[in-house]
Amino acid sequence: MRSEERREFGEFLEDEKATGNRGTKNERGDFTYQELRQKARIFLGLASNEYTS
Repeated sequence: MRSEERREFGEFLEDEKATGNRGTKNERGDFTYQELRQKARIFLGLASNEYTS
């Protein structure tokens, strides 16, 4: 990703957390590596917003 895309992806992740789509890594709602990979696919339009492992 270009730097602008990385910034937008970070904003996307914060929006996900704010709407209740939090990660399972810890109580703060951080995302696991696998969850981040799935979120990146969603962000890039390569997957639906339904989490699959």
